[in-house]
Amino acid sequence: LPDSARRIVHAVTSRTPSLLTCPRTGSDNGLASDHASSMSQVVLLVDYEPRTVARVTEALHPLDCRVISAKDVDTAVAACAKMEPRLVLITSVLPRLRVDDAITQLRAHAGLRTTPFIVLMSGYAGRDARADAARLGAQDIVSKPFSNEELVARVTPLLQAGRSHAAVGEVTRADILEALRR
Repeated sequence: LPDSARRIVHAVTSRTPSLLTCPRTGSDNGLASDHASSMSQVVLLVDYEPRTVARVTEALHPLDCRVISAKDVDTAVAACAKMEPRLVLITSVLPRLRVDDAITQLRAHAGLRTTPFIVLMSGYAGRDARADAARLGAQDIVSKPFSNEELVARVTPLLQAGRSHAAVGEVTRADILEALRR
C-alpha cells in the first residue's frame, strides 16, 4: 500500500478520532500545524469502513478540506469537542443504531444543530434523495458506490452555503429537543 493509504487505514482502525488531511495541503496527517488549523473546511465522516474513508478522502482532495473520521457516534461527539465540522457525511449502516437516531444524537450532543448532513447509503434507489434525506434529518443522500465527481458535486454546495439555520427543518428541531429530554 502507498504510505498515504497505510495512514488512512491506520487512522480508521485506531480508537481515537483521526484527522485525515487532503494530501494537496501537505499537512502532517492530523498533527497540529498552522496550515491545517487555518483551513476553513472540515468534514466529519462517520463510517467504520476503511475503504469508504479512503474513497471520501480521495474524492474531497480537490476541495482543500480536512476529513475527520469517526467509527461511531460516540467517537464523532468526542471529535466535535475539538473542532466544528462544516459538513457531516454519515453511513446509513451503523452498528446498533439507525441513521436517523445517529443524526439526531449528533445534532443534540455534538452541537451540530445547523450543520448539514449527507447520508452515504448502499444501493439507494429512491426517486427524491433530498426528500428521503429530510425524513432522516439530513440534507442529501449519496448512493454507494459513488464517483468522486458525484460526491464533490453534492458536497460543494453544502460547504459553500456554510452553517445556515435554514439547513435544519422544524421536524429536526423537534427531534433534537426530544433527544435532549431523554
